[in-house]
Amino acid sequence: MKTNRSKKGFTLMELVIVIAIIGILLSVMIPTWGYFITKSRERNANSKAKIIFTAAQTEVTRIAAKERTMKSDEAFISNGEFCFYSHNGVGQKCAKDSGAAITPDKFAANNASFSRAINRIAGEEGFYKVLVDNYIVQSVVYCNLESGRYKGTYPLTTDELTDADLATIRSGSINTINMSLMAAKPAEEE
Repeated sequence: MKTNRSKKGFTLMELVIVIAIIGILLSVMIPTWGYFITKSRERNANSKAKIIFTAAQTEVTRIAAKERTMKSDEAFISNGEFCFYSHNGVGQKCAKDSGAAITPDKFAANNASFSRAINRIAGEEGFYKVLVDNYIVQSVVYCNLESGRYKGTYPLTTDELTDADLATIRSGSINTINMSLMAAKPAEEE
């Protein structure tokens, strides 16, 4: 009498097919996963840039009220236009495209006060640059590393920037980024 032996395990062909299917799934998932991680990090940086934007506007409004009675050469913002760069809680007034410090000794107390006001709300970690024109914050860029890839911008977020502008921002250091790239464009009158 013949006994029917049941097979135990998989054949070599079944194993090869399963491994091939897993390989195909991984080849599709890994690039997609990387895209989602990048977008998540940029969204977090955009959120931080928005917080800094709001904190900076609050402080600029306070400074504007105080500077109304000052002479323009004594005022920190003076004509209402300036750029501010901060790294890990220490900030300085700077040029908007190069990040070079502008008369750091004269405004040392103002730089420290402006940094503290923003850092009370946004925290001291990370690097950011703020552009102000006519006492209104125009743009902010933020990153947790000086030359990090995942930068956040506001009021135009990284999703709203052109690919060329985004590539420029991602490849540059925070203090050398041209802040005009992220400034909101005024609506054209019809």
